[in-house]
Amino acid sequence: MGCRRTDDQGAMVRIVRGPDGLVVSRTGAGRGVWLHPGCGALALKRKALGRALRGDPGPPDAVAALLAGVDARADLGKATSL
Repeated sequence: MGCRRTDDQGAMVRIVRGPDGLVVSRTGAGRGVWLHPGCGALALKRKALGRALRGDPGPPDAVAALLAGVDARADLGKATSL
């Protein structure tokens, strides 16, 4: 979603719009998007989350915090499972 590249699911993070807002979940029900750790800032800049989820992703502060958390996972390295 952020960089528009494809990759294995193991290298990406899935964000799902749930009943309580956006959550990071590989198996959560509902419309979801896949994002590389480290590409959250790009997705935020491009306003891609709302388009990919086909609706309002929620409060901008909450979206920015969630994507910053996803970007922080890139610092942990690829060996860490999500």
